[in-house]
Amino acid sequence: MQTRGKTGPSRHDPITKGSKQRAFHLTDHIASRGMSSIRKETFINASSQTVWDALRDVGALHTRLVPGFVTDTRLEPGARIVTFGNGQVIRELIVDLNEADRRLVWAVVDGPFRHYNASAQVFDEGRSSCRFVWIADLLPNESAKDVAAMMEEGLSVIKQTMEGSTVGT
Repeated sequence: MQTRGKTGPSRHDPITKGSKQRAFHLTDHIASRGMSSIRKETFINASSQTVWDALRDVGALHTRLVPGFVTDTRLEPGARIVTFGNGQVIRELIVDLNEADRRLVWAVVDGPFRHYNASAQVFDEGRSSCRFVWIADLLPNESAKDVAAMMEEGLSVIKQTMEGSTVGT
């Protein structure tokens, strides 16, 4: 995205290739609603197809995408039960799995959130690299700091796992 009449990058511009993982807070919170929108993204030195294959395998978070960060994933019709490394267990509804856009969308409808909707998307950045974008919208706003920290940790594990999976390929 190009900036419009400004010097320097906009807070909404994507990260440039070669940058380290960087957090985006498109709208850290919408004061009138008390809702947080958190955006994180990173470049991964693995093909977009390799990363998408792991992301789209919704029942294998704990083995293919974020081992250790997630310790178990159990499938049930239209949803998955995710156990995180910190012991937290969350039921996530699978809202959409879009092959063409390489985008997965999920929602948490049970506690601890009043609202939680998230997506992860993989963008091709060349033959052997891609960009992984994770966005979460949530209520209550007071949970944003903890969720952002978990997203940072998860993204770090995704990057490490996916880059390790390309060794020798």
